[in-house]
Amino acid sequence: MKRSKKDLLSFILIFVFSGLAIYGAFVFLKQKTSFDPKKTKLRIYTNVEYGFQFQYPDSIWGTILEVQHSPGDACLHEVRSEHLDPNIEIDIFKNVKGIKDIPGLEKMILKLFGIPDWEKVSGGFPCGLNDINETDIDGHAAIIFNYTECDENSAPGGSVVQVFVCSPKYIFKMSLEGNVEMGDWLLNTFKTIDD
Repeated sequence: MKRSKKDLLSFILIFVFSGLAIYGAFVFLKQKTSFDPKKTKLRIYTNVEYGFQFQYPDSIWGTILEVQHSPGDACLHEVRSEHLDPNIEIDIFKNVKGIKDIPGLEKMILKLFGIPDWEKVSGGFPCGLNDINETDIDGHAAIIFNYTECDENSAPGGSVVQVFVCSPKYIFKMSLEGNVEMGDWLLNTFKTIDD
């Protein structure tokens, strides 16, 4: 009888500690993916050379990294978060055609993705395009894509928000993976400077 009480006590302790470990992992992951700008320390990233700024949660994204591209690349400059889950990446292109409206932005996106016409845009996203919105961000024409990313086996993965904003000098392609709420919030803080 003593042996069975000891076994039962061991079983209960293992069950309790397993439950605590699972709960701890759940709380950690929830903190990592939930985002409340009122409870998060925010910083402002400003890039004077390319004329834009946005607020970001440094506890989630870490340091903002910059990558200067080689002359001749379509993308001039890249800004991205140090941490990859969720991550932000902003690619900057020269607005050589002076695009300032939605039809011009659509043509640029088609060329960038190598898609023949706007009716085939949904086929250009690997797992599926959830929706496209034409809008205005900080007084500039913008197009927002919400789509589902695929893994190497074409299985649906996480959600991605991709936004194109045209300013008089540059076109900004912002991609945010993993947290749509954070993507929406970022868009509301994105500003162009020195237009």
